Amino acid sequence: MTSGLPVLLAALAIPQLPTAPEACPELARRLRAPRRSQVAEFRALLDLVGAEYPNDVGQFIPKPPPPPPPRKKGEPRPPPPPELDWLPALAGAAVPPELETARAEAVDLVATLRALASTRRWDKECPVARVLLDFAFEDHAGAFRDEVGRQVRALGEAALPPLIRLALGQGKVARGERRYGNYQLDRMDRQRPETVMAQVRDDRIRAEILTAYGETRPASAVHVVLGECDASSPRVRRAARWAWMQYVTQKPPDPPKRKLKLTGGKETDEEKELYLSYRELADLEIRRQWPALMNEPADPEKPLAELSAALFAKQDGERAQRWDAQFAQAETRRQAGDLAGAVGIYGWILAQDPFYGRRSEMAPGYLALARTLMAERRFAEAAGWLRQARALAPAGSGRDVEAALALCEGLLQLESGGTDVAALERALALDRGQVQAQTALRQIKLRRFGRTLRRAAPVAGALSVLVLGCLFLWWRAARAAGAPRTPPARA
Repeated sequence: MTSGLPVLLAALAIPQLPTAPEACPELARRLRAPRRSQVAEFRALLDLVGAEYPNDVGQFIPKPPPPPPPRKKGEPRPPPPPELDWLPALAGAAVPPELETARAEAVDLVATLRALASTRRWDKECPVARVLLDFAFEDHAGAFRDEVGRQVRALGEAALPPLIRLALGQGKVARGERRYGNYQLDRMDRQRPETVMAQVRDDRIRAEILTAYGETRPASAVHVVLGECDASSPRVRRAARWAWMQYVTQKPPDPPKRKLKLTGGKETDEEKELYLSYRELADLEIRRQWPALMNEPADPEKPLAELSAALFAKQDGERAQRWDAQFAQAETRRQAGDLAGAVGIYGWILAQDPFYGRRSEMAPGYLALARTLMAERRFAEAAGWLRQARALAPAGSGRDVEAALALCEGLLQLESGGTDVAALERALALDRGQVQAQTALRQIKLRRFGRTLRRAAPVAGALSVLVLGCLFLWWRAARAAGAPRTPPARA
């Protein structure tokens, strides 16, 4: 039976590292810090615990599995052994003294890899998947590449933008790194663009993935990018259109050419392109979808850029018509006195399209609802609606909203027992005729004066007692000395 002491000592040997997203840059620096152990020592340690690592040419040579235990006829086959967990295996392994330093550094490296994966950063400032892959191919001859792959897959959606840039990009990378990126996408079942966009729900990551497609421009993503150009999310739609215009405007590399074999063993007289470029595929795709999207056949004389601009304008116009119908319904409710219903429709429109063209016309509705709530002394809710009205009002025309918000914040300060007069003074600076602000300002100043008196009363009392005590002591001293108690009369 295994003693609990080695397990406890192994657990204590594992460093506890931060996993918050803001810790990502520091963890990345910790991961790439120089180590004293050599590659041969790390490999000897991994051999000792039964872990796998690539050889000098980057290939994984699978180790022969242990012989299965004998079983009787008719018995089910035993399940495969569980995958080795590197961290407890390394921390709890019995190693010779010359590998103790390598074991401590390996435990620290694996713990740092897992802490980095737990941050789940995918942005360009600290792309965790990119950091992990660089470490796997540039440090320690790839000894930790197997563990890196597990942590990259554990990232899930956060690993997709850097993996797409790595697997589909054209830049220079380490030997085998691009193939390894494709392997990780395949293991995650995220190699096909349509599968990626169907599975990812976070709009921020969807937009970053589309940006990655625009940077790498794979031919397999043409139809996916075009389909997202009319996405309901403004962030995703903007990224998709940028990516599509990269397909349209960037010059594609020339496809390879060769003479094609014909029936009978003959070859073509001229060399033919072996496949279409991504721009030619984009042109075919938009013309294929044009009748369904525009209700008319595509003009064969129009270039791809003009077709794209016309498609985007049509999509924006249809979206604006849908929001205009909703906006007209909201205005009808506002004129009928249903301010809450009108503001609810405004919020729905802005949730779908934060940059709706008539958003500035919503500010009077928010202002009217806020004033109604202020009359009911619901100042906290009113302040929230006024802040939205301030955000929607056009530049230079929100003075009424600013004055109402300052008054609301001042009344909220008065109601909560505060003594800050900055909001009320700002309200009077914007509108000197606000009687309610003047009254509330006087009340707060009286409250501040009363609190000042209450704070000063103990000090005044203590000073009075001190003065009386001094007079009493003087009187006692004068009496003991036989001096007259009153000053002598003048001659």
